[in-house]
Amino acid sequence: MERPIIFLDQDGVVADWEGAAFKTLGLEMSADLKNYLKSGGALEARVPGLYEAIEQEQEHFWENLKPFPWAYDLYERMENLGEVAFLTSSGNFSKRGADFVGKACLGKLRWLENYFPKSKVILTHSKYMCASPGKILVDDSYWKADKIKAAGGEVFLWPNQY
Repeated sequence: MERPIIFLDQDGVVADWEGAAFKTLGLEMSADLKNYLKSGGALEARVPGLYEAIEQEQEHFWENLKPFPWAYDLYERMENLGEVAFLTSSGNFSKRGADFVGKACLGKLRWLENYFPKSKVILTHSKYMCASPGKILVDDSYWKADKIKAAGGEVFLWPNQY
């Protein structure tokens, strides 16, 4: 049997994007918001001004994300199962603009250089275009699963940390 290709999402799976967003905005995690996130809700839908605050930090927002305690262990375990690459969203430039997406890409690449310097990486807002049989995406975004599956890929929905 051929080893699968495993794509790991960066934000929310190995890097604490939401924790950094809370810190940037000076927010505390409420029980209501925790339940919302657990159900697959997107933080930006409930927190006005989120991306504007992140934009102020530019690439440093992504570059300075904290890795989750399980990040290295997860990566190693996935390497034992198949070929691994990070498949992380560069952001939607039609919504946020090329400058925002460029800073996000730069910060994400610097983060990977710091924590996973030998890893492979694909930056795209259209993750489903990488899907095909024999490829598995480990992602915390429930809304991306249907497109990945429709393209013939498999999805493991990573549980939200909250």
